[in-house]
Amino acid sequence: MNSIKLQQAHQNLLAPYVDYFEYAATLTIKPYATIHTEYLPSLGQGFALSDDILKSTMRYFTAHLTRFLYGNDAKKLHKQHYAKPLLFFVVEGVNSYKLEHLHIALGNVPDHKKADIESIIKQAWAKCDFANQQVKVKPIYNAVGWTDYITKEIGFENNDALCIVDSVIPQVFRV
Repeated sequence: MNSIKLQQAHQNLLAPYVDYFEYAATLTIKPYATIHTEYLPSLGQGFALSDDILKSTMRYFTAHLTRFLYGNDAKKLHKQHYAKPLLFFVVEGVNSYKLEHLHIALGNVPDHKKADIESIIKQAWAKCDFANQQVKVKPIYNAVGWTDYITKEIGFENNDALCIVDSVIPQVFRV
């Protein structure tokens, strides 16, 4: 499959959700981190970023973001169908000269949390060991343009940039 067709296929995968994307965020990632454990709190162990650690970091961020947005509603069986964010991750910089970072497309944010969404995202990201301090959050005005931008490496530098497995899609969207 040629590069453009692969990129368009990924954009088509995101197309049904573009009307629900509300926020675009870029999260920077540390290439190395020292992690302290309860057994050796003063002696941290250094780790380099790997695919497994990156996937774990995305899941950890998602869990905290969900908790900050929905609280205990995300745990209640009768509310789980809507009490989760719409969230797509794209990893950029894996096979290039750039530092690795995540682009996210976020939607299904409760109305009463929208005013504080930047601080909520920063707070959830700060909980992650490999989180770097630079976080950029903007409202999405052109969702198709954002999906085109975040899929720019697919087919050229990183065919696995869109992390489908780590995406979150609620059954019911808030409108």
